[in-house]
Amino acid sequence: MNRSCDLMTTSLCGRKAVQVVPAGSTKINFELTLETLSKVFQLEHNAYLLKFHCGEYEIVLFRDGRAIVFGTEDPQVARSLYGRYIGG
Repeated sequence: MNRSCDLMTTSLCGRKAVQVVPAGSTKINFELTLETLSKVFQLEHNAYLLKFHCGEYEIVLFRDGRAIVFGTEDPQVARSLYGRYIGG
């Protein structure tokens, strides 16, 4: 279920990036997300974050569910990518 209205966004000035933060009660299963995305994308990851490229965008997902979408300043694009690949 994609509930984009539960995703808060903040543009990161001068970085051409948008931070996406899920609502406080929304939790992600980091390990499951890592496993699922690794079937589609080449990932870089450690205990705290995972990073992957999706076309012209780079997405960094943190264990707490926050993500930074690089390559756009449009919050709607960032929400859409988050919803498609991470959930929320």
